[in-house]
Amino acid sequence: MKETQIYLLENGEWSMFVLENSKKELEDRNITIGNYCKIGNYCKIGNNCTIGDHCTIDYNCTIDYNCTIGNSCKIGYNCTIDDHCKIGNSCTIGNYCKIGDSCTIDDHCKIGNNCTIGNNCTIGDICNIGNSCKIGNSCKIGNYCKIGNGCTIKEIFCIQNSYLYTCYGYLNKEDNEKYIQMGCCLQKLKDWENNYWNNNDEFPNDNSEKSNNRLKTFNLMKQILELFSSSL
Repeated sequence: MKETQIYLLENGEWSMFVLENSKKELEDRNITIGNYCKIGNYCKIGNNCTIGDHCTIDYNCTIDYNCTIGNSCKIGYNCTIDDHCKIGNSCTIGNYCKIGDSCTIDDHCKIGNNCTIGNNCTIGDICNIGNSCKIGNSCKIGNYCKIGNGCTIKEIFCIQNSYLYTCYGYLNKEDNEKYIQMGCCLQKLKDWENNYWNNNDEFPNDNSEKSNNRLKTFNLMKQILELFSSSL
């Protein structure tokens, strides 16, 4: 049987072990690896980590302290997941990615190759983040969001309690592109302006209080993003 070489912490230093022969070493470090998992060579797994069933972690990855990875996840090669991260079920993370400290990535998310996610970020369910994206610290991305290739999001603005859902604004400093998220719908500002009334079942264009509050929230976020971008 082919042996898999992994690194575990021993007296504060990374030491090499053979995964197939390391049941006691894993238990001593409170590391749980689920059933039917595939772990690549030269991966580093920190203490107090849990990896769910049916996961694949490619070679030369680092999973730091106190991380939880759900079932049926796939992590590409040369990735780093920093301390205290939680990855949901059925997530895919591409090659050469870095996930910062204390991040939460919910179920069924896909993150492309060469992505960097800052510390203390939250990414909701069923999100798709393209290749070579950079997301700054403390960003929150809601459910069902899609971010295209090469985006850099470093600034995030939030308006709460002004309509039924929370409104977020994001500014891509690389090209000054503006994004607004109303509830679970994330779009570029210019796409919102071309199709603002995109949820007629819940927010029809009928001059109702709830629809007017949504429109006022959108216009306020638009002003915030335009004001901030003009100061750069």
